[in-house]
Formats: sequence, structure tokens, C-alpha cells
Amino acid sequence: MNFSSMKVGSRLALGFSTLIVIGIVVAVFGRIQLERLADEVQLLVDDRMVKVEQITEAINNINLIARSVRNIALTSDPTGDGKRKKTHR
Repeated sequence: MNFSSMKVGSRLALGFSTLIVIGIVVAVFGRIQLERLADEVQLLVDDRMVKVEQITEAINNINLIARSVRNIALTSDPTGDGKRKKTHR
């Protein structure tokens, strides 16, 4: 059957039917992609962000220790007991 020999109503019905089918295909594809995206976001929140938070906390603790060691090294009291030794000349 030739498309040009069809009645106008038949051509319109075929065109709208085609659009409806394409719309359904796009909707199904979108739904599948949204489900995959939801799974990826769930993995990100439950697994990867927890690890990032733990690593950040470890880095902050290491920096705190480094600052404490630096402060100890810079102190003018070499014994660390709060009393300075008198130097004899």
C-alpha cells in the first residue's frame, strides 16, 4: 500500500500511532535509565561517601598530630616538664 494513496484520516492515524509508539519507547528507556541512576546514587551515598568521610577524618587527625609535634619541637623547654634548666656560663 502506497502512503500517498491513503486517505488523510488514515495518514493522520498512522502518524499519531507512530508518535505514540515512539513516546512509549522513550518513556520506557527513560524509566530504565532512572532506575540505573538511582542504583548508582544509592551506591555513592551508602558506600563511597562513607569512605570519603572516614578518610577526611583520618587526614584531620593526622594534621592535628602534626601540629602537636611541631609545637612540641618549637617549644623552648627541651625537657617538656615545664622547668627550664639554667645554663652556666
